[in-house]
Amino acid sequence: MINYKQLCSCILIIFFSSQPVFTQIDSSHHNHKIGFTVGYGSQVVNLLGIKIDLKVPYFYDVYLFEFDYYLPLYSNKTWSIETQLRFVYGITSYKKKNNSLSISKNNEVGVSSGFLIGKSFFENFLKIYFVSSIGPYFSFDTPDRQISGFLFCGNYDVGINLELRKNVYIDLRTGFRHISNAGLRNPNGGLNNWMINGGLVIEM
Repeated sequence: MINYKQLCSCILIIFFSSQPVFTQIDSSHHNHKIGFTVGYGSQVVNLLGIKIDLKVPYFYDVYLFEFDYYLPLYSNKTWSIETQLRFVYGITSYKKKNNSLSISKNNEVGVSSGFLIGKSFFENFLKIYFVSSIGPYFSFDTPDRQISGFLFCGNYDVGINLELRKNVYIDLRTGFRHISNAGLRNPNGGLNNWMINGGLVIEM
């Protein structure tokens, strides 16, 4: 689960660091970008034939629809650092109790902010990146181990961008997502998902 003091520190770092303090920006690689992705998350997923099992005793699946905004901080011919602002709407399927046979459905909404570090290859045809973000979420209902309502969400993803045409890129990423309320209310068992996302990124 997320520690409250660590969470506050992360939010402050993200806020102050999102200001344009990096000045070494290559003028050919500093366009703002927007992204649209859809994603699926579960506790057990099959990723290119590799089974990823979080080995947790609950069921909480989610389909996510995301809008991302990217602001450049630093770039050269191959490396780049950007801030990411992510808006999310989710459709969830879950069991209220571990031994329940019935599956409930509900929604979640949220926003998060963080950093993306990427390296480009083949004259920007391919970009490999790592992105981490954290932010407030609201879940309308959750399994009994986690009280619903106001939550925090942490995301840790690796991904690739493939150039589809000029200024348009296919975005594929996968990673780990954790939601809990930083110990503000109980129960606070937390919910983990392994995520798979795909969509488009457009340079403005």
